[in-house]
This record gives sequence, C-alpha cells and structure tokens, in this order.
Amino acid sequence: MKKYAPPFNIRMNTSRSFDLWIEKEIEVAGKIRPEFYFGGVVIHAGHVGFYLMSIYIEPAEKEKIPQELLKMLSGKSCFRIKKLDTHLEVQIETALSAAYNFYKRNNWC
Repeated sequence: MKKYAPPFNIRMNTSRSFDLWIEKEIEVAGKIRPEFYFGGVVIHAGHVGFYLMSIYIEPAEKEKIPQELLKMLSGKSCFRIKKLDTHLEVQIETALSAAYNFYKRNNWC
C-alpha cells in the first residue's frame, strides 16, 4: 500500500495497522468531506483486515476485485486475510489498483 503514498497520505503506520487517506475536500455521496479514507490494513488475532473504501462507496467496483479475494469480503469493505501467498498478493494489488483508478476517475487524487 505504501506505493500509493503519495497521492494518499499515511495516517496510521504502526506494527499493527496502516492506513491511507486523501486530504482534499471532495464530495462523496452528496456530502462534502474535508478528507476521505482510501484503505488500510489492521492485524487482528486470527486474521489481517484489508479495508478498501472504494467498494463501500460504489458497490459496482466489486466487479473489479478478483473472485478469490472477493470470497474473503466480510461486511462492506473488509477482507479477512488468514493466509497470504504470492497469488493473493497479486489479487490485493489488483484491488488496490482498481481502487486507485476509481479515486482518480472521480478527481479525488
């Protein structure tokens, strides 16, 4: 995720969590926001949570997420990763790239 900073700003960077934000006034769902979350990672006891806000904002963006990764979706924007391998890393990068392109298309970054 660090390769997306910039244009996103690192807000949290600890041994257990990392997240990226756009610190720019944008309109999301008809509401002006002074900043907005892009995504992040949080280490939990039994899994790693990978959060991606683009699929929360626009559910149609899920179509750009690889099916194997999409099966790990828990809730609206959290993927529960229990075992990471090279194939899954590629899928996560695909998801991050799609999310970045979504933000870029909306002129948010």
